Amino acid sequence: MPYFSFLPMLADTVLHGGPTGSGILMSITGVGALLAALQLTFAGQIGAMGPWPLRAAVMLALAQVLLGLSQHFWLSAIIAAPIGFAILTQNLTSNSLLQHRVPASPSQL
Repeated sequence: MPYFSFLPMLADTVLHGGPTGSGILMSITGVGALLAALQLTFAGQIGAMGPWPLRAAVMLALAQVLLGLSQHFWLSAIIAAPIGFAILTQNLTSNSLLQHRVPASPSQL
């Protein structure tokens, strides 16, 4: 997750938000992740999640490109929510699909 490593530097150096700005961006990223968790909680059948990891990866890539181009703090803050949403969606759906498709015991291989 390089996003979480470079976010404080981005908030301070590019967006001139300092530690407070970094905290705001991290918090808004967390709000996006919380929304993804709620969506996944009520998603229904796991089989329908098949395309979600790819869609989340595309969303994450586009949002990070937009964040890299942004020079305004509050625009970057708005972009942080979809980044959190996409990171959590990609990770959780990938892991859930993998666990669902792996046989329950070695005898089923």
